[in-house]
Amino acid sequence: MTGGPHITKWIVTNGDGPWLCGRCGELILTLGGSVSSEMGIIHHVDEDTSNNDIANLRAMHHACHIAYHNGKRIISEETRQKMSAAQKQRRANEPPEIRDKFVRSMTGKTHTEETRQKISASNKGKTISEATRKKLAEASRGNKNMVGRTVSEEPRRKIAE
Repeated sequence: MTGGPHITKWIVTNGDGPWLCGRCGELILTLGGSVSSEMGIIHHVDEDTSNNDIANLRAMHHACHIAYHNGKRIISEETRQKMSAAQKQRRANEPPEIRDKFVRSMTGKTHTEETRQKISASNKGKTISEATRKKLAEASRGNKNMVGRTVSEEPRRKIAE
């Protein structure tokens, strides 16, 4: 998925996630990427893609968005998996700088206090399902800062001292 001004505006206003799906109310952990149950897109409520007013934008899961535009039909898990496999196949052939562009868009950046307050206000009163709470708890367990990294010998000696 390529980014656009509507995605930038959404993230600046609502933070870098997670967000609640505008259709089913479940968590969306990130925008773009593969078509999985935690991935989403930004939907234009009035279906006018040139109208990027924040009131016209909603985060939705890929499947919820497709269901919305296909007469509000719910997509089966089997179909979701097929969609996910097809999207992964397309993504596998993209260079990393394109594939990871959106994920890195907030790396090393922070929101202003005003933006944080807006995000907080917009999330007040929203309920999160038990399944989503379990996913969040599982994702936050343990120290994942060093996952996939190794510590060289010199820092190991300093730590051991």
